[in-house]
Amino acid sequence: ADIPANTHIERLGIFGKILESEINKLVLDENLFYVFTSPGYINYYQKYGINSEKVFIFENCPESRLFSSHDWSNNIIQKERITVGYIGAVAYYKSLKTLMKAASNMNEVEVFIAGKGPQSELIKREAKKYPNVFVYGHYDYEKEIVDLYKRVDIVYSVYNTDNFNVRLALPN
Repeated sequence: ADIPANTHIERLGIFGKILESEINKLVLDENLFYVFTSPGYINYYQKYGINSEKVFIFENCPESRLFSSHDWSNNIIQKERITVGYIGAVAYYKSLKTLMKAASNMNEVEVFIAGKGPQSELIKREAKKYPNVFVYGHYDYEKEIVDLYKRVDIVYSVYNTDNFNVRLALPN
């Protein structure tokens, strides 16, 4: 979904930029079609000569067929605590840590994190420091995603735009 693994390449400075450029030229010359998760990638890769007619966009959005049977208009009710939820690949430690710290002194706010990813263990360890943070972990999308979203009042989708992929990806 993200090409290439720019988080690692960015750390290599000028050598990384040259490496990225060469990898992109190779990848873009050798493929018949390209699949991106956001239209932002098309604009970026045009400088490498990508043919937009060979691009398919498959946005990383919830599958509407799973959500259509639920009436979301009645989801807001009076309750003592508001749940801020992050649901998806657990990868953005700094952003999630910021959320946990921000909610740490608010008795009327709880944080709910569902998903698995490269920073899952780090997030689990951090979450233990806060009594109002709950980590659900890995879930079965088809069976659990609607119930997970029912648990949250506010969806947290804050990402550090220092990361190349974040600047181009959804929801940014």
